[in-house]
Amino acid sequence: MSAFSELIDFTRSSTGTYLDSVVYGDELVTNGTFDTDSDWAKGTGWAISGGTASKTAGTGSSIVSTTLSGTIGKSYLLTFDLTLSAGVINSTLGASVTPVYDSSGSYAEILKPTTTGAFYFYGSAAFAGSIDNVSVKEIIGGQGTAGTPLLRTADTNEPRLEYDASGQPLGLLIEEQRTNLISSSNFNNVTKENVTTVNDYAVAPDGTNTAVAMFETTNNYFHRAYNTASFLNGNTYTQSVFLKSIGGRAGQLTMTSSGFGTIHANFDLVNGVVGTKNNCESQITPVGNGWYRCSITATAIGDSGGDASVVSVTSPTSTRLQNYAGDTSKGLLVYGLQVEQGAFPTSYIPTSGSTVTRNHDVASTTAFKYHQNNTQGTLYAEFTPNISSTSYKRAAEFYYSNLRFSIQMYTGKIAYYTRNAANSTNNSIGTQNPYTPYRTQKSAFTVSEGYAAKSSNGLDVESETDVLGLGEDNVVLYIGQNNAGAYINGHIKHLRYFPTKLSNDELVELTKPSSSPTMSLTFDGQATSELVEGLHD
Repeated sequence: MSAFSELIDFTRSSTGTYLDSVVYGDELVTNGTFDTDSDWAKGTGWAISGGTASKTAGTGSSIVSTTLSGTIGKSYLLTFDLTLSAGVINSTLGASVTPVYDSSGSYAEILKPTTTGAFYFYGSAAFAGSIDNVSVKEIIGGQGTAGTPLLRTADTNEPRLEYDASGQPLGLLIEEQRTNLISSSNFNNVTKENVTTVNDYAVAPDGTNTAVAMFETTNNYFHRAYNTASFLNGNTYTQSVFLKSIGGRAGQLTMTSSGFGTIHANFDLVNGVVGTKNNCESQITPVGNGWYRCSITATAIGDSGGDASVVSVTSPTSTRLQNYAGDTSKGLLVYGLQVEQGAFPTSYIPTSGSTVTRNHDVASTTAFKYHQNNTQGTLYAEFTPNISSTSYKRAAEFYYSNLRFSIQMYTGKIAYYTRNAANSTNNSIGTQNPYTPYRTQKSAFTVSEGYAAKSSNGLDVESETDVLGLGEDNVVLYIGQNNAGAYINGHIKHLRYFPTKLSNDELVELTKPSSSPTMSLTFDGQATSELVEGLHD
C-alpha cells in the first residue's frame, strides 16, 4: 500500500467541507467528572468540590488539565456541561480556541491544535459558574461502517475522501469552483417573520454546538427566516441548507423574486423524502443524527433582487408560505444556508460576513509513478456522477497531445472516446449508455492499435476497429476531470489501469484480469492505494 500523496498529485487552493465517517479515540481527560480534587491546576477563584469545577467572580483565571496536551494537526471533540451565573468562559487546546460561552447548556466543539499546549478553560473576571462532564477525544476519520457521520473541513490541498450517512465510502470528491452568495451562512443575520431564533442551540452536522433553532410564533401567518440575494436573468441557482425537525415540522425552501415566480419545495424531515414542489428541482440527503441537507434549483427569468427563505410548515404537502397559527414549541433546526450559481448543490461553503469561494479540486497522476504501456491499455472506473450536463464531464482521462483515452459523461449518458492523431478527430466508441444520477457506475474501456472496446455496468461489449493505438509515453491520467477542467462534480470510488488490452469477457466481468494492474486507486477514506507490479510489456 502507498500513501495517497505518493501516487496522486492533488491540489485545491481553498478549504472544502465533506461528510466523513469517524470514530473517536480514548478519553483524554482524566477526572473530567471532577470526582476528586486532582488532575487539574486551578487558578484564582477555581475550586473542585461535589463533582464539579466552579469559579467565583473576581479575577480572570484558568483551570488547566495536567494530563492532556493536543497533537498539532489532529482534531478533537470537546464536550462539557456549563452552569453559568455571570460572565463568560471559553476553552483552549494548543492555540485552538472555542467560542465564548455566555449561557448555561451542554456544548460540543471541534478543536484542532496549531501548537503544542495544555487544555484549559478560561473564565473571565466576571465569570461565576461551574463546568462538569468534560470530555476530549481524538476524531479519527475513514472508518467505514464503524463510524459516525461528521461534516468536516479539509485543509487547503487536502483531498476529500467522503462517506454517506450510513458509513459507506463514496470515494474521492471532485468538484468545480463555486461561491456561496449568502454572506452569513451561519444564519445569524437573517430577517425573521413570525419566528424566533436561538443561536448555538444544538449540535450541528459538523459536531459543534452551532445549530440555530427557529421556533414559530403563535401568529396566524407564514413562519420563515430569509437572507437577501440577487438573481440574474438566465442563470440557474441552487439554494441548500441543513435542516432537522423540531416537533415534527416539515421544512420548505423558496427562492423569492420576480425572476422566479412561485417556486418552492417541501421536505419531510421525519421520513427523509421530498414532498410537494413547484417549478423547481429538489433533493434531500441524510447527513446523520436526524439532519438532512435539502436543496432547490431553478432558473431566473429576469434580473431581480430577492431572498432565499427557510420556512417551517405543518406537512410535506403544505402550500408555499403556508399561513397557520404557529406553535412556540415547534419549528426547525437550521445550519449552513447556501445559494450558489449552478444546476445542483455542491459541498457546503461556510461564510461569516462575506461571500466565500471554494476552489476546484485537481487530481492526477503520471506515468512516472507506475508502469505505463504506450501502445495499449485498459481503464476501469467506478464513479458516481451527478445530474445530466450538456457539457462533457470526465470520470477519468489519459491526456495525450494527439490522442485521447477517456471515460466521459454527456447529457445523461456514459461515453468512451479515443482521438485519431492523423486528423485530431474524436472517436466515440459504441453506444452511449444512460446512467442514473447519484448512483455508482462501473465502466471498462480498452484501447490498442486497430481496436477499442467498452462495457458499462455489465452490458455487452461494443467495439470499433478504426482506431489507433495509444502511441505516447509519460502521459497524465486526470481523475474526475480533464486537463481543462470538465469536473465530474461527484465521486471517484475506484480506478484501475491495466497496461494491456483485455478481452471482451474481461471487460464485462473485470474480476480476473489476465494481468495484475500496475495501478489500483481505491478512494475509500483510508487515503491509501495499491501500487501492484504486474505484467509489463
